[in-house]
Amino acid sequence: MPELKLVFEVFKELAKTGISAEEILAKLEEKFEDIGFIHLSFEELLAVECLDASVDLKASEILELIHTKEGYPECEASRCKYQREKLKKKV
Repeated sequence: MPELKLVFEVFKELAKTGISAEEILAKLEEKFEDIGFIHLSFEELLAVECLDASVDLKASEILELIHTKEGYPECEASRCKYQREKLKKKV
């Protein structure tokens, strides 16, 4: 779905600027509004995109924020769980 890719492209550009995960998520929410849609974009595209380590870690931070600060319900998506576990191992 091209719409999913658009979310991820915006994320990758913002991640290159060095701003925090919180700021990136806020900008994504301003642009796309639906946190579920943002989550789905990350879940689907992380399965096929190869990211450098710092951007990959930022993606993990975004998913963690979506579930903790944004109150998005815990999901059973293996890609999401895998990304969030990577974050926990880095900390």
